Amino acid sequence: MKTVLVTGASGFIGRYLVLKLLQQGEYIFALFRSPAKQLPQLQAWLQQHGIKSIDLSRIEGVQGDFSQPELGIGQVDWQRMQQVTVVYQCAALYQWNLTQQQARLINVTAPLRLMQLASQYCQLRRFVQISGYMLKVESHLQKLGIDRQQPDQTNWPQVYKKVGSYEASKLETHFVIKDAARQQGIALTLILPAAIIGDSQHGELDAAQPIYQTFRDLLQQKLAAIPGSSKHRLPMISVDYVAEFMAKIVSVPESNTQKYLLQEYLLLDNATPSLQQALEIAATAGQVKAPKKHIPIAVLQWLSRWRWLATKLNIAAEALPFIRTEHFDTRQADDMAQKLGLHKPAIADVIQKTAFYVQQDLSR
Repeated sequence: MKTVLVTGASGFIGRYLVLKLLQQGEYIFALFRSPAKQLPQLQAWLQQHGIKSIDLSRIEGVQGDFSQPELGIGQVDWQRMQQVTVVYQCAALYQWNLTQQQARLINVTAPLRLMQLASQYCQLRRFVQISGYMLKVESHLQKLGIDRQQPDQTNWPQVYKKVGSYEASKLETHFVIKDAARQQGIALTLILPAAIIGDSQHGELDAAQPIYQTFRDLLQQKLAAIPGSSKHRLPMISVDYVAEFMAKIVSVPESNTQKYLLQEYLLLDNATPSLQQALEIAATAGQVKAPKKHIPIAVLQWLSRWRWLATKLNIAAEALPFIRTEHFDTRQADDMAQKLGLHKPAIADVIQKTAFYVQQDLSR
């Protein structure tokens, strides 16, 4: 049994990760801004998903807030967590139109400080950080002036202006956390998931997720056109696959054999259909009609320059770069998944279940 710390435990990926970790028999410290309120909510959700009451004793709530000095974690709590060997950093400020200061504080500065503090107070062997699949799109990085070999030469303020503060902060964190881990000799695992959709069993999806909002608009017949061409797609992966991969990866023997070890895993299903096909699957599940018209990405980007118009048309300019046409190389992650005994669920089935879940959720 390992003792782990999970930040962002009340979030969508975080709670599924806690579920998988409990199923593996791990002992968990979960970081919350309001433990007295959020821990019981998480425990209730875990019970609904098959966790027995006796197993809930293996999860403790910890007070913390990434916007506060020293992350809002007190000395007494660090003493409680001294046996922690793995930190899962799932916390992030995930929304569009953030200022650079807002995004950097939570998504860049806080994870770095978390690594330092955990290294100081815990028996830290591995730090697991969630990143994003756009880091595997070389053309995207080049366009932004990011040199993978020399990321410290990047003009980050300019990157923030080009892609928006959320995505820029995730890109920056990816590189600075790697550098910090190398300097401190901490084993680091970077998880790069595609767009997260519902779980493979029931399609459960958090309402704050962009896919939920897209399916909501589709099912309510508010989606007039499809972004991009018939070749564009939004690469996807189910939330439970990501969570189980994360839960199991730190048990791989080679994870703890070196003073410093870097692992990067792109969790993405190349079988993801085009956005048009995905919407057709979702529309069929909801017994509505899918849109047929397409709007070029460049046109949507141009329209999004006017905030009032973007709001009226429900255009999120920061989300548009995530719609791609490339095929991604997932062999490293797929080979590891095979070693871990994991299999990707059929993505079309998950899309269908997710759409049905959203429809049922909207009718409640």
